[in-house]
Amino acid sequence: MLRLAGGAGRRLLVMAAWSLLGEGVARGLVFISFVWVARTLDPAGYGQFGLVRTTVSMLASVGGMGLGLTANRFVAKYRDTDPARSGGLIGTSYLVAGGAGLLIGTAAFLLAPYLAAEILGAPALGTTFRLVAPLLLVSAVGGAQSGILQGLHAYRTLAVANVVQGISGITFIVAGAKVGGLTGAVVGLLAQTLLGTVVFHSAIMSETRRSGIPIIWTNFAVISRIFWTFSLPVVLTSVAVAPFKWLNETLLATRAGFADLGVFHGAFAVTNVMVAVASTLNAPLISALSSSTEWANSPNGQRLTIFGSWYAFLLIATPVLLFPAIPSIAFGTAYAGAQFEVACQLLLLYSGLLMIYQGIMRAITLRGSMWFGFATNLVEGIVLAIAFYLLIDRGVVGLAVAYVISYVARIVVSLPYLVASRVVARSVYFDRTFILTLLIVVALVAYRVGESYP
Repeated sequence: MLRLAGGAGRRLLVMAAWSLLGEGVARGLVFISFVWVARTLDPAGYGQFGLVRTTVSMLASVGGMGLGLTANRFVAKYRDTDPARSGGLIGTSYLVAGGAGLLIGTAAFLLAPYLAAEILGAPALGTTFRLVAPLLLVSAVGGAQSGILQGLHAYRTLAVANVVQGISGITFIVAGAKVGGLTGAVVGLLAQTLLGTVVFHSAIMSETRRSGIPIIWTNFAVISRIFWTFSLPVVLTSVAVAPFKWLNETLLATRAGFADLGVFHGAFAVTNVMVAVASTLNAPLISALSSSTEWANSPNGQRLTIFGSWYAFLLIATPVLLFPAIPSIAFGTAYAGAQFEVACQLLLLYSGLLMIYQGIMRAITLRGSMWFGFATNLVEGIVLAIAFYLLIDRGVVGLAVAYVISYVARIVVSLPYLVASRVVARSVYFDRTFILTLLIVVALVAYRVGESYP
């Protein structure tokens, strides 16, 4: 099916193993902490906590300025051939991410009372939402730091840092929720993110010294061209869909209540941890393929680029696809029921489609056509908003269906460009093993939905 050969393949296996170990363990620990918080706060409180995290994710994608992916792509490219250029990218990535995070965080702090009172109809959440401001700053810097370590091929160091952050998540977030409820959980999330930033910074300093890469803090010229041609479309790609997701969640909360939003976030947490673990292949692939153009263009390299994340996801998701009651056992009786199980199944299908498209975007990233990603993300966001507007009476299940529809739309509108531009060989898209496994997943999810909603 997929075979690896040569030095690039061996490097990828080593990086993927460390990435899977560190990110997998870290995401598993974060998932456990979120399950614990869900059991502590009840569905309504967990829905509010989930909306805070969605808000941070949406705004941090702007504050991060696309520098995580930029650093991975270009620090890896110049790491061995031009250390000074690589060091300039590291220093300016830090400063730009920090400055943008501070600016966005300040705006979020000032607008928090309006957001809570006027948009959500919950003035009491104003203080909690103000904690989003410092979270945005450290999250923006942390995103750039992860990309820098990936670009340095420091996956073993990154694995250790991720595990430390995951352990701190259980310590800080769960303790915060037990002591201070929703606000305590958000404070714990801030403490975890801040500790991760400190650990990542120490790791970057150690790796650059070991690699002989000088960090240059003021050479903005080194990143300016890359920013306009690569980073900016990456930012716009996130912005194109994230606001639509946030608006749909606020609509679900105001129409159906925060308890339903909590059920949705519980289902999303189940699939999100699987996506996070499967996505550990993404960064090592970008790093390895950026360093070996010949292997990237080979048939095996192209197949692994497109379908690697999909097959990794299948290995993790299959137990839940076959036994849909598993997530209810983790989250408890407050979340058990057909609505929760069906939402999990639908979001598993959505996540599988996301993994397929992650492979497509990996190929596009390696060729620099990032504006294409922005256009398809915009389509996804618009379709998501329209689909949920039409399905809003279905509540949680309607939102999950809207997610699936939006990603199907994104893939469909992408196909003409992908075939015409020959980003990868046309034959790769018609891989028989991929088509068979996709049809099996679709059939399983359709069966589960039909069984619960005949």
